[in-house]
Formats: sequence, structure tokens, C-alpha cells
Amino acid sequence: MAFAPQHPPKRPLLLASLATILSAALLLVGDGMNPLWPFMWIAFLPVLLLAAETTSWRLAAVAAALSMLLGTLTFLHYLHFVLQLPLAAWLLPFSIASLLFAAGVLLFRALLHRGAVFGAVIALPAFWTLCEYFASFVPANGTAGDR
Repeated sequence: MAFAPQHPPKRPLLLASLATILSAALLLVGDGMNPLWPFMWIAFLPVLLLAAETTSWRLAAVAAALSMLLGTLTFLHYLHFVLQLPLAAWLLPFSIASLLFAAGVLLFRALLHRGAVFGAVIALPAFWTLCEYFASFVPANGTAGDR
């Protein structure tokens, strides 16, 4: 039995914008240099709810990637303005992380729409853990700056 939204949202761009802004705001508060960690537990729920309800996988992917990128603006401030590193020091790694997060959200969405609810629930955390594991081999400083 496949999962399908009962009623497609009437204003998908508005809902996607709200989900993106809310997830990004929760990430900004829950992560960064002075995090309030309980917000991280719910930070991705707006984007995941959007991915579950929208009929457009592109909209879900863009909302996920943009929310992750906007949620890392505290790192932009630290890397670029405090440490005086070039803008690429923030943009490159966090753009890659944003695209990987979008892929994880699409995996969640695909499994949910195929009726594999349990698989969908564990797909994003498992995918993100795998990404973090592979990322630990790349830089000289291990997992510094991971999400």
C-alpha cells in the first residue's frame, strides 16, 4: 500500500517556504557555536513533513537543501568573519552537506510513498550516519564541523 497525501497542498510554494524557514531557524538555534541542542531533535521535522505531503520531489529537495544551507549561517559568520577564511571555506563543504541532506530527504520520501514507513523513519538517520562516516576520512581534522 503506497502512501499518498489525501489532499495536495493548495499553496505548495508557501508551505515549502515556511518549512524551509522553520527548519533553518531551528538549525540556527540548535546548532552552531552556542547550540540549544533540544531544538536539533525537531529541526528537520518541517522539511520531512513537507516531503511527505508534497507531490513534487523537486520542491522537497530544494526545501531540504536550502534549509540545511541557511541553517549553517552561524558557521559562515565564524569561518569567514571571525577566522577570516575565504567564503569558499563555508560554501563548499556546507553545499555538499546540503545536497546530501536533500538526497536523504528524497530517500525518506521515496520509501514513505512506497509504503515502507519503518524504512522511511530510519532512512535519513542511517544515510546521514553513513555520510558522516565517509566524511571522517576526508579532512585532516576528522569530523570537526560535522552536523
